Amino acid sequence: MRRLPLWFVLTLLLPLPLAIYGQAPTIAPGATAGEKPLYANTYALLIGIDAYQHVRPLHYAVSDVRALREVLVTLYGFPAEHVTVLTDAEATKEGITRALAELANNRRIGPEDRVLIYFSGHGQTVPAGDGMKGFLIPVDARVELANPTNPAPYLTSCLPMNLVWETLELCPAKHALLIADACYSGLMARSRAPDEPAPDTSARVLAGKRARQVITGGGRGEQTIEKPDWGHGAFTYKLLDELRGRAREPGTVFTAQQLFASLQRSVTNLTGGKQNPQLADRDTEGQFLFIVPGAGTPAAPTPVTPPATPGGTVEAVDTTARLQITSEPPGAKVFVDDAEKGGTPCTLSFDLGLDKSKRLEIGLRLAGYKDAVRAVTLERGKTTSISVTLEKIAAPVTPAPPQPGAARVNPKDGAAMVWVPAGEFLMGSTDADKDARTDEKPQHTVYLDGYWIYQTEVTAAQYRKFCQATGRQLPGLPDWAKDDHPIVNVSWEDAAAYAQWAGAALPTEAQWEKAARGTDARVYPWGNDWDGAKCVNSVGGGTKPVGGMPAGVSPYGCLDMAGNVWEWCADWYDGSYYKNTPSRNPTGPATGTLRVLRGGSWNNTTPVNFRAAYRFRGVPGRRFSYYFGGYRVFGFRCVLRSPGQ
Repeated sequence: MRRLPLWFVLTLLLPLPLAIYGQAPTIAPGATAGEKPLYANTYALLIGIDAYQHVRPLHYAVSDVRALREVLVTLYGFPAEHVTVLTDAEATKEGITRALAELANNRRIGPEDRVLIYFSGHGQTVPAGDGMKGFLIPVDARVELANPTNPAPYLTSCLPMNLVWETLELCPAKHALLIADACYSGLMARSRAPDEPAPDTSARVLAGKRARQVITGGGRGEQTIEKPDWGHGAFTYKLLDELRGRAREPGTVFTAQQLFASLQRSVTNLTGGKQNPQLADRDTEGQFLFIVPGAGTPAAPTPVTPPATPGGTVEAVDTTARLQITSEPPGAKVFVDDAEKGGTPCTLSFDLGLDKSKRLEIGLRLAGYKDAVRAVTLERGKTTSISVTLEKIAAPVTPAPPQPGAARVNPKDGAAMVWVPAGEFLMGSTDADKDARTDEKPQHTVYLDGYWIYQTEVTAAQYRKFCQATGRQLPGLPDWAKDDHPIVNVSWEDAAAYAQWAGAALPTEAQWEKAARGTDARVYPWGNDWDGAKCVNSVGGGTKPVGGMPAGVSPYGCLDMAGNVWEWCADWYDGSYYKNTPSRNPTGPATGTLRVLRGGSWNNTTPVNFRAAYRFRGVPGRRFSYYFGGYRVFGFRCVLRSPGQ
């Protein structure tokens, strides 16, 4: 759903000087022979933006514009060469400004012309003194839509909404209509009542008087709604539907006010009262008129005169075949010979010339539904109708992400794993931590994608299975390293090779630390206070069975993340890395000479070594080290980088 609030429309509307809504004026069906046409020329500027470069994209704005152009050109006789379309990359601030300025060019547009402007895209307002200032958002705007408190970026990269009104005021055309389906577009609906209401509502009288009108997609405090089933927002969906419906009667002429009255009812009903279009004007005594080519209008179909037969008479033949297309649900794009021709429901006309019939393939396409193709044979002078029920595409079932602490088993080595969900955590230590070392600072926020991590270290039994499967040499193990104890005396290369065999990887420093301390920046896996009874430390006699200290469990269910063995991580070590670490999924420096180890060993004696933020390092090719006279044994655990692995 596109959320496009228009909260201030009603505060800007003054009483409208037009006839009571729903009361149709007496309309002549176009100019008859010898009469002056209602308009000399017609121009339109249609703007639609989906692919915004710096703000969130939209889904149907470009589709809105393409469908509206098709309706105006094919059903209402707008000259294709006079319809300017700006979509996506074309709809920059410069491009829109230039196109608006061209509508004020009196060498192109004359006093007997009409101009229509349509905009579908983002809009926004920012505080301006005691009121609000509105802007249209071009494709290249650099603004923050969610927090529009600073007007500076809007002034530099957006278009003030009153620029459109200024364009209409400078435009030489006698009639101009603005239709806006954008958030906060109601700011453009500032009306001013004329000095005298128009006493005569006939088409020719209305056509002869100046009109500057605007129709917006909703009212104050409302949000415009869109759905995939429509292929448009609610307002434009009903706008297209209304224009197509009224075009079924050749020669029909109706006013912008009549169009608005129908839209106000249909959009309000469609949205359950959540969206109510608004109408306003400036300097208006006349009405912008929509004219359907037909009886008495210049754009009526031209009959073809076939050659005379001997002894017979020449008769005019209607060579036009018409095709009415409906679909369930409506709003499907219609393609004829791979060319888009509008959206359902619609009526298409084809000039068959001297051919009595013609066979066509009609394609229908609607997001969320399977494409449909129908063959149809058209006959000259006749109307053919087809109705297509589209088949909905079953939505793919996306498995729900695992919950924090969820468990599974890696089938390769039988290792139990727990889930660490995506999100941010605090990595490193603050200056307030008296035990913190320089290479743990500064503390910084890191975002990680979700991942599975081994609940305990890889055991000696699991590593032996790996060696048997790959031919790798089993390291020499001390007597106390039993099968259910963590593997020891392994190098970084050994650990990385095992992880690859197991279909996994060594954890990054960030993954290891988040799994150990959670998101509350705790000092140890179990909390902020040291408790030697919750980890394997300085007790002599070597390591203990993995998972043997359940009281030391981490927030995500990991065991032995303090004590037992130092654990290899994937990262190269750099003591200053935290000063410039990436904020998302950091993987450590690109090169180095030492690799990071985490967690502390069974024979460490100082609590500082067991802190979750503590960074140890070792030579990648070594299987253990002596550090200040102490023996440091190296082991590891693994991660799976996505829940699908």
